[in-house]
This record gives sequence, C-alpha cells and structure tokens, in this order.
Amino acid sequence: MRRSIILFLALYSSLICDTTCAQGIHVSSLDTDDGLPSPEVYFAIQDFKGYLWFGTDRGLGKFDGDKFVVFNIDNSNLTCNTIFKCYEAPNKDLWFCGYNGRISIYNQSREAFEDFKFNDSLESWFKYWPSTIYFNSNSVLIMSTSDHYKYAKFDMNVSNLSLIYYNDVIDARYKTQDSRSNQDFFYSSKLSPSSNDYLYLTNCNNCLDQDTNSGKWHITNQIELNDTSFFAYDSVLYAIHNGKMSVVRKFDEDINHISTDNINKLFILTPKGCYIKKGTSYRHILSGKNITGMVIDHEGYLWFSDLTSGVLCVPSVEFVVEDDTQLNNKIVTKIFPYDDVLILGLNSEELYWYDSTGEIHLLSKKTSRLNRPFRINNVSTSFGVTAVTNGLIIDKSDTGFNVRKLHTESSSAMTVYLGNNQYLSVPYSTGYALHSVTSGWERVTTNRERVTSIAISKDTGVYIGTMQGLWYAPIKEIRKPKKIPLSSRKSLRINDIIVKNDSQLIIATAFEGVWFKNGKDEIFVLNTKSGLSSNVINCMHLYNNKLWVGTNKGVTEIFVEPSLGHPYVKRNINMDEGLISDYVYSIGVWREEVWVGTDKGLTVIPLSDGIVKRKKPYLNLLNFYSRGKQTVIELLLGSINGPIFCFSRGIRLLSNF
Repeated sequence: MRRSIILFLALYSSLICDTTCAQGIHVSSLDTDDGLPSPEVYFAIQDFKGYLWFGTDRGLGKFDGDKFVVFNIDNSNLTCNTIFKCYEAPNKDLWFCGYNGRISIYNQSREAFEDFKFNDSLESWFKYWPSTIYFNSNSVLIMSTSDHYKYAKFDMNVSNLSLIYYNDVIDARYKTQDSRSNQDFFYSSKLSPSSNDYLYLTNCNNCLDQDTNSGKWHITNQIELNDTSFFAYDSVLYAIHNGKMSVVRKFDEDINHISTDNINKLFILTPKGCYIKKGTSYRHILSGKNITGMVIDHEGYLWFSDLTSGVLCVPSVEFVVEDDTQLNNKIVTKIFPYDDVLILGLNSEELYWYDSTGEIHLLSKKTSRLNRPFRINNVSTSFGVTAVTNGLIIDKSDTGFNVRKLHTESSSAMTVYLGNNQYLSVPYSTGYALHSVTSGWERVTTNRERVTSIAISKDTGVYIGTMQGLWYAPIKEIRKPKKIPLSSRKSLRINDIIVKNDSQLIIATAFEGVWFKNGKDEIFVLNTKSGLSSNVINCMHLYNNKLWVGTNKGVTEIFVEPSLGHPYVKRNINMDEGLISDYVYSIGVWREEVWVGTDKGLTVIPLSDGIVKRKKPYLNLLNFYSRGKQTVIELLLGSINGPIFCFSRGIRLLSNF
C-alpha cells in the first residue's frame, strides 16, 4: 500500500547542518551527521515526487528535505551497496547501476526495489558495471564501463535481452534531429577535432569484439543546451552543432560529468570543482572538491555530490559572495556608488573603495579618538562635495582620492555639506549641529528627537528623519526645521530617506515598512501585507524604476513608477536564494549589480531578472478513495515544474463529507 506524504514546509537554513561561504557562493552541506550513509557520493538525482537520491559506497540515501532514509542490501532488495549511477525510466521508475554489475529498479508505485530480471546475463556479458542506460520507446540500451564494442538491448515488448556487437568504439548516444530520429546514433571514442562522423548502430554479430580494458568512463554523458549537444571525453569538452563536432575546451583535469540549467549555463564537474560556462566565459566554484554529479531541484536549488565530503547545496550561483581578506570579520554599513568606483563604509570606522577592475583599496582608517570605532553609516554628495560620517570629505582626481577632515567639535554620525563653507553634522544626541569650515558650531534642536537619517533635496533643503518622525528645513533657514506630519502615530522611526524630484520622498521606517510620498502629499505604504519580507527597513537604494530595500529578513525589490504612485513588490531575496545573511545593513547598485552588506559579509546580486525565481507551490492530488465512512485524500506539495523536495513524509487528510 502506498505511503501517504506528509506536508513539510521548512527553510533550507534549518535543514542544513553546516553553512559556509566558499569560492564566492553560499554553500551548505549534508554529511553523515545528517544521515547520509557515506561521505563518498557518486551522483545526485531528484525523482518526480520531489525526493532527492544520492548514491554512495555504503548504500542509497533518499532525502525528503528533513531526514534521510538509507537503503542497502540488508534492509531492502537493493542488489549492491555501491551505487554509481541512476537513470529515470519513462514510467518514472529509477534504475540504479551497482558496482557488482547488477541493476536495481526502484518501483515508484510499489515504493520497493526489484532486481532487473536479466542481471545474471549482464554480469556474464560485461567485465564492468553498467555505466550508461538509454530508454527508447520500446527498448532499453545498456552499456558497460569499458566494453566499448558491445551493448545489451532489452526489448520490453517481448521481455528479451540481447547482446549486440559492432565494429567501432561506442560510448554515448547522439540524438539526431533529422528524419531518422527514430534510430539510434552514437559517438565514437576515436575523437579528433576534425571528426564529425557518427555511427548508426545495427546488429553486427560478426564484428570484431575488442576491449581497451581501461576501466574508465570514456565519455561522461551527453546533454542538450539550446541547439547544441555537449559531451566530455577524458579532459576535453566537445560540442556537436549542425552535425559538426568541435573542441570547446581542454581542462587540466578529467571531467566527471556535465550538466545544464536548460537556460544558458553549462556545468562541467571535475575532481577540482565545478566550472560554469555561460556564453564564452567560465567561472570556477567549489575549488578543491571532487564533484561527481549535480541536480537542480524543482525549486531551483543546486545539489552537488562530492567524492569526499558528502553533498553540497548552493541556493544560487548567480549570487557572488565577496570574500576579500581586507573585509574579513567586518560589516559593511554603507555602500555608495561614486562615479566609476564603489565606496564602502565599515563598522570599524574605515573606508574602502573598489576600482573599475574590481580591486579593493583602503581609503581611510579610523580618525576619531573614541576607544570604540563607530560605524560609517552616511555618505552624501551635495554642492559637488562628498561628505562622510565624522566630517570626512572625499575628493577624487585623476591620480586618486584625497580624504580630509572638516572642523568638528564632536564625533558625528552623519555629515552633509550645505555650501558656503558650511556643513551639517549629527552628533550622538538629539538635534543636529551646524559647522563652519573656519569657525565654530551651533546646535539646532529637533524637539528632543534623536536624528537617525538625513537627505538633501536638490541642494535647496534638508530632510531629517528622527526616532519619532520627519523634519524639513530649507538651507536658507537651516536653523528653523519644521516637522512634517506623516501619520496620526506619535512615533514613526525613520532609518533612511531618498529624495526624488525635490518633493517626492521614499521613507524607510523601522517598523512600518516603506512609505512613498508624492508631490501631491499622497502617501502609499508597502509592508508585509503588501508582500515585503519584513516591516523593519534598514536601508534603500533607488536605481531607475527599481527600489532595492534592505531589511532584517533579506532584500526586497520594489517597482516604483516615476510618480511614486502604486509601487509594488517584485520579489524577496534571502538566504534561501543565496544571500550570505538575512540581516542587511547597506545596499547599492554598481556596474549593473546589487551590492548587499550584511552582518556576515558582502553579497553581489545580478541586477537583471535572469536569476532563478522560486516557484510558488501548489497541492497535487495523488489519490482519492473511500475507506468505510471516511474519504482519504492524498496530496503532494508541488511547484510549477513538479513536486518540490522539501517535504517530510506527506499529508493524509481524513474528513467526512
């Protein structure tokens, strides 16, 4: 009897035992402590129900997103504990290839293993284990690891297995698109860049039977990406396009496996990590890992099988984690695009900048006399002057940067230049201070409200956010700020302000989401009810018609009309998608990428919408039947492309109608 499926919703961060940041991506891992039968993993695959399967030298691990079920020869009909490969049949059954040369078939309807009925023949015909299985409409083709001149053909109509010989070395099938597409074409392992021949296989019982006896998997596997077929032979990646074969790239190490996201990326898995080919460029991730296989699950997460350390989960390879040693153990509290460079302010009272090549440089060290350095949380440009926390002024020339300190009587959290040798600074107390380059300073009160943010409006006025609300003062009357009523609430803490077209405001609040105030004094509010991941807004950055918002639960992308009317949430991004941490201190767009400063480091997100989006799940009806006076409904949590993997045992709804 089929076992029901218990609905289980969980975040990846709660499922994985160890979370690290390696080679610029967010990587989580599963190992024997989580129930994996062995750290030596040969492949990863997801079945149509959403379960993840991992083959090891100590049995099969079936993962439901919460825990493992381990199958071996002692507790199931599995024919071998060392499982190298898995192939999914058209009827969704799983065919597992064992090291002993036998095939185990997992019957999905019975949820049990069966012996392939001709295993004895395979053992006697092949010297090594079956490494490749192809499913045709009425037959199954089985190839061995090094028996390159023969293969087994299982005819499902008559339930017969035959051994077929041929006169050239064959490793992998080529799916042709011409009129003979119902026939089987195979690659020859006698490869050369000038060769573009493929073989049509026929019965050839009189052909010479030879074997190189090398024990190697000469051709890994064949995949289709767009209109090109790819496969690998030893350390060389080949492509077949329009019937012609060419060398794509020769690697320093042999290739274990190749895969694709079916969109635009090719993954080349090797004993030295994974190479991601996108267009003509390559990116190397998981360096030092012996990657044997991978699968992109129904939710878009990438799972890699490693030969020494178990299973690695990567939420996204699009998100890059900056791991420069100069930023280690430091929090980036301010991100500020400045001409063609990017300025970073740190919680250690330091300033850094990225140049156009991506190199990072120290701009300024700690300048205050405080025992504990305070964070850089403000960089602003007005009247052509860029001012930074604590009265620092940045000047850029052809030869580099110059940082100078303006006269100030106290340590200031924020600084804005007001022109005419005057600037405004915010001390760690209520109100703000006015400073002159040549003379002293004076205090301006905000009715005992502590200032939390400042923004200048077209060099004509200053908006001041406080712990209790919003103030405004024209520069000509900077000593007479007035409070702007936003709501009936007595307290509305403002963490960040963006001024657009002088009178249009975007306001980040501490607990009430994002507020949009247009020139007509209309106010639109986005909060968790509108799709925001959190109402706690720490920072914002407006780029074209997109507002990027940093919260305590990740990043939110918001579409903003020029009039600021009717904004809406486009997507939320958090650790599940590849963000290194959900607590965001700072955010900014530079060189068509979104830079996010968190409490655990920097993450860079592509600005385009081309990254994988998580699919909204739905409930798929598996079974519906009566049991006495009760009606039993078996449901499977699914997604647009199929069931997601993160469920436990399932759900059984029992109800009376």
